[in-house]
Amino acid sequence: MKRYYNFLKGFSYGASGVFEPHAAGSRGVSILVALMVVMTIMMLATISLKTSSDEIDISSHELDALQAYNAAESGLSYASSALNENGDFTGTINDTFEVRLEEDDSTPETKYAYYKAEVIDKNGDGRADVILSTGYYNGKKRAVMAKVLSIKPFVIEKPRKVRVN
Repeated sequence: MKRYYNFLKGFSYGASGVFEPHAAGSRGVSILVALMVVMTIMMLATISLKTSSDEIDISSHELDALQAYNAAESGLSYASSALNENGDFTGTINDTFEVRLEEDDSTPETKYAYYKAEVIDKNGDGRADVILSTGYYNGKKRAVMAKVLSIKPFVIEKPRKVRVN
């Protein structure tokens, strides 16, 4: 029986369905094809993991930039309130506030945002002309600016984003 098995090792069913001997050099081809398929699947998996990792980094940076922008808007609001109370106010207002990104209080990730709001007298007439507020959060910096249209009643134009260095 062992002799018969050894004899049949060199044969297989061919494309025509007939029991034929192996073609010369075809024994290792199936292993090579299987290895190439596995390597291709591994490359695709690696690429998809890298892409998802990059997407997470991008969304994290966008969230930080949005928090910095919100801090700048808070500074603008606070400076507007101070200017509304005292129409002659010019100067700088600085403040820091706590930012929690998770609603669960068991392990809150607490960070701090900072803003610097400047009420500026550009004309030199003793009245505020512009409010410039810069917000900082986790290494990101964003700024908003609004022109003061009138003090009594207090009116500012729609705030706009400005570039910061």
